[in-house]
Amino acid sequence: MVYQEVITALIKNYKFIPRITVCGFSVFRSGPEVYALPLRAQIENSTVCNLACRMCPLTGMTRHRGFMNFAQFKKIYDVLQPPFITLPGYGESFLNQDIFKMVVYAKSKGAFVKFDSNGTLLNKENIKKVLNSGLDLLSFSLDGATSKTYEKIRIKSNFKMVVKGIKDLLTERNRKKNPLQVHLAMVVQNDNVFELLDLIRL
Repeated sequence: MVYQEVITALIKNYKFIPRITVCGFSVFRSGPEVYALPLRAQIENSTVCNLACRMCPLTGMTRHRGFMNFAQFKKIYDVLQPPFITLPGYGESFLNQDIFKMVVYAKSKGAFVKFDSNGTLLNKENIKKVLNSGLDLLSFSLDGATSKTYEKIRIKSNFKMVVKGIKDLLTERNRKKNPLQVHLAMVVQNDNVFELLDLIRL
C-alpha cells in the first residue's frame, strides 16, 4: 500500500516519470544491468537509541554509535537523487539534530520522505517540526496495546506517554489539515501477538 501511495505521489512530480519508466523497464527486462538510478534509497541516520528493545540487534552490535550529519546526507542524496527516501536506522531518528534538515532538503528536491521513530520524544516542539518539515510519512513502532506488554518489550519506554504523543500529533495534523501519513508498526512476537487486534482498535 505504501508503495502505491509513493508512486502516485511521484507521478504528480513530472520530473520523476522518466526514471519510473526506465526503472520499470529494467525490472521487466530482469537482466544484470539497470538503466537508471534507483527509485528508492534507505539511508541510516542514527545508530544511537534511547531504548533497549528486547528484539533489537543494536543492543549486541559493536558498530560505531553516532549520527549522520546533514553534509554527509546531502552528499549521498545529491548522487542518488532518489524520488523516495526513507531515513530509518537502528537508532532513534528524533535524536539526530539534523533529521529535519534532511527532510526539508529532500522535499525541496521533490522526494517522498519517510522516517521511523519509537515515539518517545514526540513532544510539542517535535510535533511542530514534523508538520513544518513537509514529511510525507512517519512510522511509529508500537509493539503492544497495553502498558504491561509494550514496556516488557520496549525497555525504558512509557506506553501511555508514547500513545499520548501520537494522538497529539494526529490531533494537530488534523487541525492544520496537514497531509502527513502516520503508520504504526508492530514487531509481532510471542509476547504481543495476542494484542494485535487490540492494537488495530487502538
